[in-house]
Amino acid sequence: MRSIVARVFTAFVMVLCIWLSQTQGAEQERRTVILTDMSRYQPASALTHLNKRQHWRLIPYTSDKLNGTMLGAGALSEAPEVTLPWM
Repeated sequence: MRSIVARVFTAFVMVLCIWLSQTQGAEQERRTVILTDMSRYQPASALTHLNKRQHWRLIPYTSDKLNGTMLGAGALSEAPEVTLPWM
């Protein structure tokens, strides 16, 4: 269940990035917090650049206004729960 939540969150971030790339105006950008670097999620041992069972795959992306790294995992990957450490 937890990996499903993380997958939904990843999809949400992807949609948010697409929406922001189409949004005009500096006012909207000042009010929006965007998490673009998901490679900082913990535990780091759960992240990889390869498709690997029980791991999240780090996927680089670029849009008109943003770039970063998102997480992805297949439905049967059994990727563990990860968290984002706040500064």
